[in-house]
Amino acid sequence: MQNSVEKIILANGFTVFLDDSKKNHNVYINLLTKYGGMDSNFKFNDKEYNTTCGMAHFLEHLLIERSKHGNLLKVFGDNFFSSNGSTYSNMTQFYVIAVKNYTYALETLLDAILNPIFNEKDIEKTKPAIIEEIRMREDEFGRLVLKNMLQNIFYDNDYSNNLGTIDEIKKLNYDSIKTCYDAFYNPNNMCLFITGNFNKKEAIKIINKVCKSKKNKGVLEKLIKKESLNIRSKNNTIPCKIKSDFIDIAFKINLKDYNCSKYEMYNYLLMFFNLNFSEKRNFSKKLIKDKIVISGFTSNLCNYQDTFILEVSAYVLDKDKFIKEIMNLFAKNYNKDQEIFELSMQLEKLRLACASSTAIYKGSELITSYIEGYEFYYETVKDLENLNYEDYIKLIDSIDFSHYVINIFIPE
Repeated sequence: MQNSVEKIILANGFTVFLDDSKKNHNVYINLLTKYGGMDSNFKFNDKEYNTTCGMAHFLEHLLIERSKHGNLLKVFGDNFFSSNGSTYSNMTQFYVIAVKNYTYALETLLDAILNPIFNEKDIEKTKPAIIEEIRMREDEFGRLVLKNMLQNIFYDNDYSNNLGTIDEIKKLNYDSIKTCYDAFYNPNNMCLFITGNFNKKEAIKIINKVCKSKKNKGVLEKLIKKESLNIRSKNNTIPCKIKSDFIDIAFKINLKDYNCSKYEMYNYLLMFFNLNFSEKRNFSKKLIKDKIVISGFTSNLCNYQDTFILEVSAYVLDKDKFIKEIMNLFAKNYNKDQEIFELSMQLEKLRLACASSTAIYKGSELITSYIEGYEFYYETVKDLENLNYEDYIKLIDSIDFSHYVINIFIPE
């Protein structure tokens, strides 16, 4: 499968990954720029800029809703394509899934994003929807938990969400938005992924037609600082509109402190979660039985560049006992059952074998490989087989879990 991927880099730096397969019934097209919520500080053509963390998300909406072809979601929907855009901490992506007439989808997407026509009026028309989205998200408890975690755990970078604030969005103007577009939508900062049932020669012809002549408008330097293990605020109590106490504990880890790859770190930490915080595990059952938590845990693993964050959260009946139990588990008292580890690995291999042939899965894997800098294009069963119990125990035992944030949410 690895050899089926063709990588092309145009003279302007625009990168393309192609993987055609007649076994798929659809085509997955994803256009990506390495521009996300964390990229608010940057240098472009030797001038420094400081913008809102919501700028990348605003541009995503602007490019989709005010394109030269009209609102792209409606245009693609009218042609029976599935499409959307999304903004993350480190990238913005625009995708289309087509069963027929993928050439129209590909050319329209590339032309709309790479050759925008937005003006000051378009910007003002886009603002109300973004402001309304921010207002709506402010009432989402999950968003509140994430925002407090990020703003308290990041020390060297100011980052708490991808939306920005209402005041920041109101102040956006054409010049600042155009500068960000010119800086981050340069061909050498972008990548196109196409997987599924398509004709490579046909796709390459369209790519060259739309992308080959597009020039880079300057030199971009991201000014994201290397995140240390320092914590901005370790213990926090936040009154909010909930009926029961909720605790979110987030641990901060830097990959550079450990002798393993990003792939190994990510997968071993996922296994750590699975072995300890699944509702089927003894630890979860014990805390429910002892009336410490109400109904189990929510666990989350994410990484921002080389910083990994492990989150464990729950609605609790006893705040002090919950914190004590969690901290005790992370103090090397975790589940070390090798039989469960091996069984979990077998289940993961089965999941991978079932999913690996779909166009969407392959496209997502290519994006992950490209963004994270993995040495392979697709994760395979062989990659999983290189992960083993002994290395898992060695890594988890070596991790310093003393850098953490405890956010306690209580009813107002």
